[in-house]
Amino acid sequence: MSFDYSLSPSKLGVLRECDRCFYDANVLKIERPRGIFPSLPGGVDRVMKQVIDRHRGLMLPSLAHKIDGVFWGTVPQITKLRHWKSGLKAEIQVGATVVSLIGALDDLIVHEDGTYSPWDTKTKGDVPKDDGSQYYQAQMDCYALFLRENGMPPSGRAFLNYYYPVEMENEEVMSWDSVLYELTAYPQRAIGLVVKAVGVMEGPRPERNMGCEYCRFVQKHITAPAPVAA
Repeated sequence: MSFDYSLSPSKLGVLRECDRCFYDANVLKIERPRGIFPSLPGGVDRVMKQVIDRHRGLMLPSLAHKIDGVFWGTVPQITKLRHWKSGLKAEIQVGATVVSLIGALDDLIVHEDGTYSPWDTKTKGDVPKDDGSQYYQAQMDCYALFLRENGMPPSGRAFLNYYYPVEMENEEVMSWDSVLYELTAYPQRAIGLVVKAVGVMEGPRPERNMGCEYCRFVQKHITAPAPVAA
C-alpha cells in the first residue's frame, strides 16, 4: 500500500506543542534544531531494559503489589517491538488520505484480564514534580492505538516509571529511586491527533505560535529587521 504520510508518536508530540513547527518539519522538511542530547538517560534506559528482561513473564518485585500484570512476551519478541522498523504499526484513513503510524515500544504489560498496557522508563535528575503527561500523552495514546490495531486489546492505561539518582554510596555505586505513574491511553485520542495532523499538513502554513520557544527564536533572531546603522 502507498501511504500519503508517515507519522510517529514523536512527530505527533510536536503537533501538540506547535502547529507551525509540525508543518515545517513534515511539509517543508525543516526540522527543529535538536541540540546536544545527553547519553546518560539512554544508558539508564538500556540497563533498565536488561533488568526488566530478567523479569520477563513476571513483574519487578518492588511493583508487584501495584500492577495487576506481568511483562509480556519473550526477549526476542520485545526486542523486535523496541525498534521502529520492526515494531507495531497502524494504518489510519483520513478521508482520501492514508497515514502510516509507526513507533517503538519500551515494553508491554499484559494484565490478568488479557488487556495490554504500554510501559516506558524515564529518567529525571530529581523526584518528578508530576506525571509528565503534558509531554508523553500523545505517545501513550499512539501506543494504545498500535495495540488495538494489532489484535492486542489496550487496557486504557499506560505506565511511566521514572528513575532518579539519590546518593553516591561510594565512588563506584550510585543509589537510584523510582516513581511509578499511571496515565490513561486511548486509541481514539491518537486518531483525533492524526486527523488534526492531516488537516495541518494539507492546509496553509500556520502562523507562528508565540507560545513556542522555537517560533519566538525565529521571530526574534532570524526574521526580525536588521538594526539601522548609526
